[in-house]
Amino acid sequence: MTLGPPPHNPMLFRRPATTRAVWAMTGTGNTGARRQSCCHTAWPPAESICGERAVKKHLAKLLMVPVATYFSTAVLAAEAEVEPAPPKQGVTPALPLSADRPAAYAELPTFGAIAWETEKLPWVDEGPYAGISGVAMDVWDDKIVLAGGFIPGGDETADRASRKTSRWSWLYDAAGNTWTQLAHAPDRREYARGLVADDTFYVFGGGKQYQKQDPPYLPHAECFALDLTRQPPAWREHSPLNVPRTHMAVGRVGNYLVVAGGNEYDYAEKGYSANTIRNTTEVFDLHQPELGWQVRAPIPAVGRGWSAAVATDEYLYVFGGVTWDETQNSVGVRETWRYSPAQDRWEKRTPPPVAISGWAGALFLNRYAVIVGGIMREKDKPGRTSYWSDLAWAYDVRDDRWLQVTGTLPPGAVFNDPAVAILDHTLYVLGGEGPKGSHYNYFLTGEIKPK
Repeated sequence: MTLGPPPHNPMLFRRPATTRAVWAMTGTGNTGARRQSCCHTAWPPAESICGERAVKKHLAKLLMVPVATYFSTAVLAAEAEVEPAPPKQGVTPALPLSADRPAAYAELPTFGAIAWETEKLPWVDEGPYAGISGVAMDVWDDKIVLAGGFIPGGDETADRASRKTSRWSWLYDAAGNTWTQLAHAPDRREYARGLVADDTFYVFGGGKQYQKQDPPYLPHAECFALDLTRQPPAWREHSPLNVPRTHMAVGRVGNYLVVAGGNEYDYAEKGYSANTIRNTTEVFDLHQPELGWQVRAPIPAVGRGWSAAVATDEYLYVFGGVTWDETQNSVGVRETWRYSPAQDRWEKRTPPPVAISGWAGALFLNRYAVIVGGIMREKDKPGRTSYWSDLAWAYDVRDDRWLQVTGTLPPGAVFNDPAVAILDHTLYVLGGEGPKGSHYNYFLTGEIKPK
C-alpha cells in the first residue's frame, strides 16, 4: 500500500530530532474514514503522553490498517551502516558500477567527497514494490518543491486507470525538516520536469497511465504553473509544449526556460524507438510569455532522453542519455552539449568518460554539475550490457572537465530517474528505480565536500 496525502487536507510532517525515533499519525484518508492513533491528536507524538515506545508498539498495527496512515523516520544510519536496498523477491541484483569501476572514471581528478545520510520519504510506501521515481523537482526560497512521479503502489484512490501516476505536490523545508502537502497538480504526471522561476514552479510535459484503455499510456504537452506566492499556493495552466514528451533535459537560462530532447511515447512503437526519441528544443521567454514555447535549433547528432542537465546564466548543459537506433536497440549517448538560447546555438563539450542515462544533477557553486544515479550502457563486455550506477560525478562548466567523487551512494545502485536538487552545500536525491522494475522511497541528503 502506498501512503499518500488525503485530498484537500494539508498535512505537515516533521522529522524527529533523534536518530532512532519513529513517528506515526493518522488522518482523513481518501475513503473519508478517520482512525485515531495511540497518540490521539497530539503532534508530534514525541510531545504527546504516549511517547516513543508506544508509537513503536502501535506502528505495526497501524501499517496493517487500509487507511491513509502517515509516518516519518529520521536518519536510518550512518553511511557505512545503511543496509542495501532490498531487491524484489527472487531477484539477485548484478554488481553495481562501483564494483567494476570504469578505468576512465578512476583516471579522473578528484572533485571531493559527499557525506551521505539516508532517510525515507514519509508520504510514500517503501520499495521494492512501492516507492517513487520520475518526480518534477526544483529549489525555491531555500526549500524544495516537487510534483508528480510514478508510484507503483498507487495513491489509494478509485482511479484504477491512472492512480500509479502521481498528482501529489509537496514542499520540503530543509531548515525545519518538514514536508508540507500542497494542492494537487491539475492532472497526474510522471517523468515530467520542473523548474522554478520568479516564485513560480513550472511543470513541463510528462506522461500518464491509462490502464486497460487504448492506448494505455500517453505523453502530454500540457504545462502547469504553481504560484508559490499565494497562500495557499495555487496551480494554473501554462502554455503547452509543441511536442508532448517525457524524460527531457530542462533548465532556466537567464530569462529563458529551455526544454530539450525527451521521448514521445508511442504504444504502437512499444513505447521507445528511433521514431519516438526527440531532439526537439523549445524555449519559453519569461519576458514575452505571449509568444508561448518557441521551437529552436534541435540537439545536434541524435535525439536523446534520460539525460542529466544543469543550467547557468548563459547555457543549458546536457549530459549523456540514451537513444534508439533503426534496429530498435537502445544506445547510450556519450556526449556533452551546451545550448545558448540567446544565440540559439549548440556547442559540443568534453564528453563524459562513459555513457550513462537516467542520471540527474544540479549546479553547485555556479560552477560544478554534480550528477548521480542512472545506468551505464556498455556494449563491449560480453553478457553484460548495462551497469546500475552508484557513483557520483562532477563536471566543471568553467574548465570543461570531468571529475570523480569519492565514495558511493547509499543504499546502493537504485537511483535511475531520481529527482536531484542542491541547497547551499547539500545535495538531495529523491526516489528512484532499481533493477527489475523495483522502486524506492529513499531520500538522500549529502553534504558536498570539495577538495
